[in-house]
Amino acid sequence: MTQLRSRSRRFPEESRVAGFAPASSRIARLASVSLVAGLLLAANAGQQAPTAVGGRTAADLAPVAAQARRAASCTDLLVVGIDGNGQGKGSAPGQVVSAISSKLEKKAEAQGRTVTTKRVRLRTPGAVVVLRTKRGAALPAVSRPGLKRWKKPVRAGIKATRKQVNSQLSACPEQQVVLVGYAQGAAVAHQVLQDLDKKDALRQVPAAVLVSDPTRTPKSSAGRPLGNPGAGRATEGVLTRLTRSAGDVPDPTDTFRVVQVCHRGDLVCDPGGKTSARKALGLSLSYASKKSRAAMRLAAERAFDQVSLWPVAATQQVVVAIGEQVSTQVAVQGGSPSGQPARFTPVSVPAGLTLSDAGLLTGRVDTAGIYTVSFTVAGVSPVTPGRSGSVLVNVRAPSSGAAAGGQSSCGVHADATAWCQGRNDFGQLGDGTTTLRISPVQVAGAGGWSRIATGGSFTCGVKLDGTLWCWGLNNFGQLGGADRATSLVPRQVGTGTTWREVSASWQHACATQADGSAWCWGQNQRGQLGNGATANASTAPVRVAGTQQWTSVSAGGWHSCGTTTSGAAYCWGDNAFGQVGDGTITNRPSPTVVGGGLQLVQVATTWGRTCGVTASGQAWCWGENSNGELGNGTRTNSAKPVQVSDPGTFTGVGTALTATCATRNDGQVLCWGDNRYGQLGPAASGSGSSTPVGSGLVSSGPVTGGWLHLCAEGAGCWGANDAGQLGNGTIAPSPMPAEAAAPWGPGTTLTTQQVRKWSAAKVAQTAIASRPGVNARARRGSTAIQVMTFNILGSQHTAPGGARPNFAPGRVRAEWAKNLITQRGATLVGLSEPQPDQITSLDVATNGDFSIFPGNTMGYDAAPQSVMWKDSEWAYVWSNTVQMPFMRSSRPQALVRLRNKATGQEVYWINAHLSPGKMQDDRDKGMEIIKQVVKQLSVDGLPVLVTGDLNEHAKAFQRIACPLDMNAAVGGRTKGKTCQLPKAMRVDWIFGKGGTFDTTEVNQGAQVRRTTDHAVVSSRFSVQ
Repeated sequence: MTQLRSRSRRFPEESRVAGFAPASSRIARLASVSLVAGLLLAANAGQQAPTAVGGRTAADLAPVAAQARRAASCTDLLVVGIDGNGQGKGSAPGQVVSAISSKLEKKAEAQGRTVTTKRVRLRTPGAVVVLRTKRGAALPAVSRPGLKRWKKPVRAGIKATRKQVNSQLSACPEQQVVLVGYAQGAAVAHQVLQDLDKKDALRQVPAAVLVSDPTRTPKSSAGRPLGNPGAGRATEGVLTRLTRSAGDVPDPTDTFRVVQVCHRGDLVCDPGGKTSARKALGLSLSYASKKSRAAMRLAAERAFDQVSLWPVAATQQVVVAIGEQVSTQVAVQGGSPSGQPARFTPVSVPAGLTLSDAGLLTGRVDTAGIYTVSFTVAGVSPVTPGRSGSVLVNVRAPSSGAAAGGQSSCGVHADATAWCQGRNDFGQLGDGTTTLRISPVQVAGAGGWSRIATGGSFTCGVKLDGTLWCWGLNNFGQLGGADRATSLVPRQVGTGTTWREVSASWQHACATQADGSAWCWGQNQRGQLGNGATANASTAPVRVAGTQQWTSVSAGGWHSCGTTTSGAAYCWGDNAFGQVGDGTITNRPSPTVVGGGLQLVQVATTWGRTCGVTASGQAWCWGENSNGELGNGTRTNSAKPVQVSDPGTFTGVGTALTATCATRNDGQVLCWGDNRYGQLGPAASGSGSSTPVGSGLVSSGPVTGGWLHLCAEGAGCWGANDAGQLGNGTIAPSPMPAEAAAPWGPGTTLTTQQVRKWSAAKVAQTAIASRPGVNARARRGSTAIQVMTFNILGSQHTAPGGARPNFAPGRVRAEWAKNLITQRGATLVGLSEPQPDQITSLDVATNGDFSIFPGNTMGYDAAPQSVMWKDSEWAYVWSNTVQMPFMRSSRPQALVRLRNKATGQEVYWINAHLSPGKMQDDRDKGMEIIKQVVKQLSVDGLPVLVTGDLNEHAKAFQRIACPLDMNAAVGGRTKGKTCQLPKAMRVDWIFGKGGTFDTTEVNQGAQVRRTTDHAVVSSRFSVQ
């Protein structure tokens, strides 16, 4: 191997070889890096050729050297800070060193370089110990014993600095090192630089900054120091003047220089002249002050100019279709200031591609997959050492294979025709009808499809000619046209012919174009379109803000995410559960980088959660984790990415509402999260898993998720099939435990005229007349009851055309409601507003663990006032309905008597939903009926509970609780003539007679806010 002279610092140009650099060249390059003797331990003397892993080479996954450099401990630049004059503590550099290192860090980060600052732990005395007096000129005032004491830490500092840098660079042989020293620390850096120079080992050191160097020599090769004003060239430091000279710093070269900072008259670096001792001492301590700001800034700039001569390849991804021509210039930061900035030497280039010495990547690949082009990049003029870099080439198949969304599924066949099945009430299947389909039907019109995506209410697809088409629901403009008219067949979005891929959520969509731009359209109330605004909606595609070059996008729930050519992933929109991944729960209307420094090649989104896959095959997830959907063995939400607990190599991931699945490189599909609907695959058992389990499925392509089902190319669809979304010719209700027939019969029926004409007492008497007698066993007491009142927001309000279309659909919110009930441990739940479809969904979501009265057993009018009790804790005794005025008509309200299975204690419970708005007469009569029911039932000596959305604040408390001496879960006081209102009142109430409340919670958190437009109130009611 040719030895390199440190003075010339000229490096031989590496051989240019297409495809692979010769092994000997690679060995020479890495061996020369390991020459940092005295600092570097023996580094890798060679590099093994890529070996095959699972049918792909190790180089196809990621170059080892590049991975090491990008790891947290292997940043591009290492700044070693060595303090003096008593500054610095622990790992934190002192003010003077920080003034330089912080500027270097900012400049490095602005240029896309990663940087680490390490402090050499050195305890030093202040410069004051050097002086025997502060009177007179500086030099005569120096105490030699004091100077010896001040100098003493230097020797230990040299040893510690060598060790510090050695340990870092032995693991990171391509890392640049900049030394920053102050006072004694400058003397340490001075000596270390000399040692490196003697061993021809300055190759990885572009610069050093020595502030107030006591070993500065006259006419130094570093030139005149910076300062305010700077010391003269002929002057010298205090140690050089009064002890033996350490010699000059190494000569500057094209790729190395020392920058010195020394004020004229500084006691440490320029003690000669007529400067007084007091002033000289002050100057030596002034480098962190305003006086030195300009000189310190210039010193940092000069040092970084040297650093930037080393080019660093920007992390980059290229996305193309199979057989598509690649022509991409690999971007670099820094490099030669004139002419060609960098020279590229290929290390591993996939067949079909070539990389020129100027960094132009060209060619084509005929097989789908993620390929890594690895290389070294070096400066040209001046020549700098080569550094590892890589570019990912993501070659995608022309067909998306399978797509799941909502309660529908679609796919593109090999003949480029598109087919869909499942729910079709908005025309989302594209066959020209609104008929539910249990088997696939062909999307209307000509074929020629390349990709397809369905969000459940509408579907979009990209054709082979690059045009974009959408069909289905259009209430928020999600079809991408000028109007909001629903379409049962595909209609084109604009006239563009360069669309690459598309992703659809329930009410918005996003897509990418060939120029790397990303576009979104549809609902935008949470900023999910990514254009920096939160306007209600956009009927036409709007460009996602920023200058990123997008390689993929994913629309899910109320947020969106995408991957970029730099490898960084970004998310925007709703962030209530941390699904943006930036460590916060603040909504983001513009793209925000996902934390953790992850380099992702694919992301998948759903309501409240995001997952992604790295180029090396790791799966990461972030956001909501109620069912273990993040796959890390917990059920705790995370606003930062957490790695999925599986050592396998994944190629893609898909997210459903409550579960996640991913495909490994061997085709096996692994899943985690909820399994109540079979989302984890046919081989999985149990109700769910917070870590990946085998699904028993093998996929040849990506996984996508709907609400409660998933699909994958080659594996078909699995999970819920309540709308025929699996496309197997059947509809299968979700499995439920066997239940006995409802023990109740039809409730007492009164006409609206009777309700209005009769007294409240008579209506109440009619409702309770059929109740059975009460025996002593029913009054056993000592029972704690977890009770909740929950206005679940009727699905009629959230359906298209409803008053709350910005909420998620009722089926989705039923799953969220189940989480709220489970998390609070409620065993009695009084519902308001549930529609028949929500009653069914809640029953399924809670796995049949609750009885629901009257549910759907008494027709539509009775369902919205239903109650739920947990069967494992409560037994049914008796029930009826109480007719009350509602919306100028009347509705039956639930009234039940239950027995606690553990204690035998029985309790009455009435749940009501009273008229809203200006219908005060309805509410007045309803509250009076409730009062009479409670009053008449109280004679039985059993506790009585009242729950419901009464649409009243103070009046409800005053007219129900106070006259009956009932307690309210939210507080207040009622006894005798005392009627003290609670401090905080909602329209949703829980009253109790015969017991007391504690541990009350009025929940308006993120989980509640996305489920309903009411607070959820729950409490423990204790009967003694």
